[in-house]
Amino acid sequence: MIIIKIRHISIFHIVCSSIAFFFFFFYLFLGKIKGRQPSLYPLLSIYLFFSFFFFFFLFCSVSTLMRKWDKSRKQCKEFKKIREIKESERAKGANGICFACLKQMGSKASTCG
Repeated sequence: MIIIKIRHISIFHIVCSSIAFFFFFFYLFLGKIKGRQPSLYPLLSIYLFFSFFFFFFLFCSVSTLMRKWDKSRKQCKEFKKIREIKESERAKGANGICFACLKQMGSKASTCG
């Protein structure tokens, strides 16, 4: 899922850059045909416009991915805590006495430790 989103972002940036460079070279070529030196400010503004959208989408997608990663990391920690609690409950008998304590000390062991 993350790879697909990053791939989409890369494709979006390639498309925007190619459009901007197409306008750039077309504008320069048109200026050469007419025999005047074209100004680069309109092309620079077009490229910056497309680059702004690329970085905006990049920021939004990265922040979304970071929130999802943080959420999954918290869920993983919660699952580990639940697993540890279940394993510690399994290690104790019905009266809260460890099976290891019962084996070592006989049935006289009243507490674990």
